[in-house]
Amino acid sequence: MTTVALPVVCGPVPLAKSLAALDVLSGGRLIASVGPGSLPQHYTLVGNAFEERWTRFDEAIQLLRSLLKQPFWRSTEG
Repeated sequence: MTTVALPVVCGPVPLAKSLAALDVLSGGRLIASVGPGSLPQHYTLVGNAFEERWTRFDEAIQLLRSLLKQPFWRSTEG
């Protein structure tokens, strides 16, 4: 499947969880594409200003990278 995820619209934390799950299910073969989006309607639906998409996108990418470095999808209990 080919698509571009919008971390600002869907949220970086839920997106990171979904990407981590897909990576595990695919045996580590996931290649993720993310973008800021180009439709103001997407931003309106989640209550964000379209004009702030690049700033919010940069913040979301930093958070995604940080989250995906952590093995948060695995149990920390023995």
